[in-house]
Amino acid sequence: MKRRRVVIGIRGNAGPLWTTVVMILRHGFSWSTLLMLLCFAASAQSNDKINAPDTMQVNALTRTGKALIYDYPDSALRYFMKAIQLLEADPLSKISADNKTLAGQAHYMLGEYDEALPFVMEALHSYEQLQDHYGLSSCYNYIGLIYQTQGRNDIAIGYHQKGVREGKTINNKDRQSINNFNIGLAYDAMKRYDSALHYLKRALSQSREIGLHRIIRMSFNRLGMVYYHLKDYEEAETFFRQALHYQEFTSNWEECLSLVGLAKICDAQGKYDQGIQLGLKSLTLAKKIKAKWDIVHATETLTQLYAHQHSFREAYEMSMMMKAYRDSVFDEEKENKINYIHLKENELAKERLEKENAIQSGKLKQSNLQFALAVVVAISFLVILMVFFSRHQQKVKLNAQLMATNQKVEEQNRDLFELNQTKTKLFSIISHDMRAPFASLHGVLELMSSGDIDEEQRQELFIKLTEAYKNVSGTLDNMLQWAQSQMEGLQVKPKNLAVNDVITRALSFWQSAIDRKGVEIRYTNRKHTAYADVYQLKIVIRNIIGNAIKFTPASGSIAIETVQENGKTGIIITDTGVGIPPQIMDSLFKFRNENQRSGTDKEKGTGLGLMICNQLIGKNGGHIEVQSEEHKGSTFTIWVPSGRE
Repeated sequence: MKRRRVVIGIRGNAGPLWTTVVMILRHGFSWSTLLMLLCFAASAQSNDKINAPDTMQVNALTRTGKALIYDYPDSALRYFMKAIQLLEADPLSKISADNKTLAGQAHYMLGEYDEALPFVMEALHSYEQLQDHYGLSSCYNYIGLIYQTQGRNDIAIGYHQKGVREGKTINNKDRQSINNFNIGLAYDAMKRYDSALHYLKRALSQSREIGLHRIIRMSFNRLGMVYYHLKDYEEAETFFRQALHYQEFTSNWEECLSLVGLAKICDAQGKYDQGIQLGLKSLTLAKKIKAKWDIVHATETLTQLYAHQHSFREAYEMSMMMKAYRDSVFDEEKENKINYIHLKENELAKERLEKENAIQSGKLKQSNLQFALAVVVAISFLVILMVFFSRHQQKVKLNAQLMATNQKVEEQNRDLFELNQTKTKLFSIISHDMRAPFASLHGVLELMSSGDIDEEQRQELFIKLTEAYKNVSGTLDNMLQWAQSQMEGLQVKPKNLAVNDVITRALSFWQSAIDRKGVEIRYTNRKHTAYADVYQLKIVIRNIIGNAIKFTPASGSIAIETVQENGKTGIIITDTGVGIPPQIMDSLFKFRNENQRSGTDKEKGTGLGLMICNQLIGKNGGHIEVQSEEHKGSTFTIWVPSGRE
């Protein structure tokens, strides 16, 4: 692939020159600055090389390039290249590194990623020597972006995180927000949309704090794209329109993305004519600023819109244009060139490391003799100490072993005492709490056989019998799980499962109790998955929902939702009940008398359920978190591993 030659200065016909003049004046430059630039451009045609850099000229070129970069990156690139040429005598200076970074940015915006990387790498070396944390953060950002174009998003995130750390070093939220924004883009590309929303919203918040309008507008666009991927088209359209009408920062680049995003939403909603109009606007604008990647996005969207509208000729034309631009943006030759540059970078890093090791080796040899002498003296001294220390250590070791043995015996005694107490309480439950429902069943059967009750009374008895059965069934399940755990017979058979199914069955199990107490259930189903034993997770969720119903007064409410983060799925159950007294919180997951509380309708409890829940979730690689305030309610969060692919 031939390297594209960049034209330096302002040359060619009057059209590009007039466009540049208009853009310079639009961005607030004075006529005197403009005159100096025009004179400088004219002189550049007759002087191919300037002996020494003129600070005023370089600064003027840099400012002009910055003013043009978001609307006319190809024009901006000419100014940055001329500034770099003027600074050839001092290539490691900060201003030279800044212009190389900006040149890399312009190439990136033009879709010329193989051209962008060498400039960014040269700037990175300069910033390392200058210890310029702001510049380092900027370079790490662009290296990460170039990796993203290759689909290496995990590596890209590592570079952006380096950029965030450099920004934090100097407490600069500008650099932090930009790198957080691009971390959000990488997670979006990896289809990890929760993480993408987290980082994009963090970038938006940081940008608003410092009035960084460029990132504010870009965050609106990218949040819109994430919500589009989540098929939340209403939220996506809101963010795209916020970006489109954001007046504090104008950018043809961002306008292209807003228009394409709205066109994609129209396609999803079947509004093909409206979507085509938006897509064509985006394509026209992308061609105007020569942004190849935006042309690819626009033509790809238009191809789908025309195809859905059955305008197959137009769809074919757009697909051919998309292929042509996509091939020019990133072909195999460019990727190999980028890989070669990274290889050279690694070789340079290796050379620097070898030099540092050689210096350290020389210093080490000088100190070896002193160290050897010190070792001889130290060994002699240690031999004397070891004789005394060995005897003392034997005594200490024997004492430690004796203390450990005593402690182990005490722990075993405590465990045995607690086990005996638990067994005694279980026999009490069996003799009292389990006999009562069976006695009720016997009484109901006698009433029904006598024929002394009408149909309404019979139905009421059926409802009470059903609730009694469910209470007994739940207690039996808990006792069985406890017994298996004590006999070391509890087996966990995890598999991928839909959390929604388990929650729905638990709610169905308690439906009669919910209806009887008039408790409002608010369940947000996010279709999350978990990797756990279905039967054991069912027991845990059923127990905790049952407790929420039990301790929530009539007309109260229970909210249930699920979340996923860091490879875990959380089931959050929040009630507006009586809460948990502080004195019970420490022993909440133990089988204690004080844990056997009655519900708001005098419902009885055994105190066994939460102990079993804690054991089962622990066996499944999870844990339970509890937050509660007395008289206000409680929140139980059940954490288990997320579903596996």
